[in-house]
Amino acid sequence: MSGFERQNVVNAPVEKVFSYLADFSRHHEWTLNPVKIEQTSAGPVGGGSTFTSRNRFMGRELEDKLTVTEFVPNERLVYEGDGNTGHFRHTFVLQRADGGTRITKRIETLRPTLIGRLLAPLFLIVAPRALAGDLKRIKAKVE
Repeated sequence: MSGFERQNVVNAPVEKVFSYLADFSRHHEWTLNPVKIEQTSAGPVGGGSTFTSRNRFMGRELEDKLTVTEFVPNERLVYEGDGNTGHFRHTFVLQRADGGTRITKRIETLRPTLIGRLLAPLFLIVAPRALAGDLKRIKAKVE
């Protein structure tokens, strides 16, 4: 299992940041690749909520089934994606810091598919930059 992690401090209250991150319909605003996410479960977002995520990467149409595995308001949001390139875990940890919020974003590969294994060298280069870019875009949206 490999993973990457980055942090950033934003000038916004933890409640605002968590609410923004928990709104999966807005993830397209901060992800590196254009993505469309639709909720497939009923009710408000929480542990066990499911979604379908569709995007394009290197000319390929990708579809993932997302499941929220941890939902601790204003502290922690974890969801797993399972699809064309494998099974991944995305983690956000929020902490009050410097009058704002420290966001730690982590992505872990739990089970790559053959395509995922073939793309692994590219992932090693892209993932750290993508995480940093995601955090920069989240900061711009919540401040």
